[in-house]
Amino acid sequence: MAQDDTNHPTPKPIDLMAQLVRRFHKPGDVVFDPFSGSASTAFACRNLGVDFIAVEISPDWHADSVRRMAEYDKQPNLFAEAT
Repeated sequence: MAQDDTNHPTPKPIDLMAQLVRRFHKPGDVVFDPFSGSASTAFACRNLGVDFIAVEISPDWHADSVRRMAEYDKQPNLFAEAT
């Protein structure tokens, strides 16, 4: 998963962030992460199909998060139902 390919000093576990999103998110909500860092919350939201806004002040961490999200999006969904 995306967590392993970051050099961020304080990445949060994506599974933990997903638990928090599930617990506090209501249908139609948008999750706002003003300190996105390694984008753990963004990855959790993406995995759950939840809309999010991620903000990161560091250009380096922002670029790293965008790169990681683009790589993640290239992966096929192995659990999608056959059509």
